Amino acid sequence: MMTLQIRLLLVFARMYVEAFIVQQGSRVPDAVQSLIVHNGLWYGTWHQPEFCPKGSFANGYRMKIEWDQNGGDDTGLNSIKLRCIYEDGSFAGEVTSWEGSWGTWRPLHICPSIPGELNLLTSFVLKAEPDQGGGDDTGVNAVKFTCRSTSTGSRDIILNNGGDDGPFGHYGSWSVSCRPGSFICGLRTKIENAQGNGDDTALDDVQFYCCNDWALSFK
Repeated sequence: MMTLQIRLLLVFARMYVEAFIVQQGSRVPDAVQSLIVHNGLWYGTWHQPEFCPKGSFANGYRMKIEWDQNGGDDTGLNSIKLRCIYEDGSFAGEVTSWEGSWGTWRPLHICPSIPGELNLLTSFVLKAEPDQGGGDDTGVNAVKFTCRSTSTGSRDIILNNGGDDGPFGHYGSWSVSCRPGSFICGLRTKIENAQGNGDDTALDDVQFYCCNDWALSFK
C-alpha cells in the first residue's frame, strides 16, 4: 500500500514535470533546450509556458510596449507574442505566456525568407533597465531575435525589430542558439502584477524553448 510520503513525492514530482512539459491542445511539446539570458529582473512571477502547435515553430514576434509616460509610472515591455508557422509556411497561430496591463501591440517582425526556404527564430537578447533603487523601475523594455534557415543551416542572422525598443535600459548578452535542427517553439514570461499605487514593471524576464520534430523529452 502506497504511503502518504510516497504519494506526496509523486504529487510534487508531477508538478515539477508539468512546469516544464505543458500540454497545449493535443500537443505535448517536444522541447529539447531552454534559452535564458542574465539581465532579467527579480520582480514578478513566472507564468506557465506556451508552445506553438506541434510541428510548427516561431518565425516572427510582436511586442506590447508602453512608451515613456513623461514623469508617470513607466513599465516598458508588457508582453511578447510569437508567430508560429508549419513546414509548408502556413500560419499556425500565435502564443504568449502572459500579458501585462499597459502599452500597445507593435507591428509584427518576421524572419526574412525566400521561396523554398524558411527562416525561424533561434536566439534572443533582452533590453533591460537595472534596478533603480528608489526610482521608477521598468524591467525589460524590448527583445531581439536571430533567425536561421531550415534548409541550409546557415549562420544565425539578427532580425531587425524596426526600432521597436522600449525607451529605457540597454541590451545585454545574447542567449545561446537553438541546437542544429531545432528552433524556438515556445516561451515562458516573468511578469509583475499591477502594484496599485506602487511602482509597476510588467515583464521582467523571459525564457524561450527550442523544439524539433524528433525529440521525445525536455532536457
